Amino acid sequence: MSKYTVSKASLSDLPAFIACQFRAFANGPLHAIIFPNPTDAKERHTKAIVDDGDEVVFLKATDDSTGDIVGAR
Repeated sequence: MSKYTVSKASLSDLPAFIACQFRAFANGPLHAIIFPNPTDAKERHTKAIVDDGDEVVFLKATDDSTGDIVGAR
């Protein structure tokens, strides 16, 4: 059974963090409305996260055996 570590996400985690979010919600009813163009959406989402600065804390769950980010919030 895998073990996971939950920690604060850093700016270098953003590409994997956003990829996790897009995989998790790709089939959600609002995803296509909010993110009609996947390429632009990832750039806009990254900018929105960076612009939030210290007001919002993003967390990641990392698989201890692989080091992969397997969840984010």
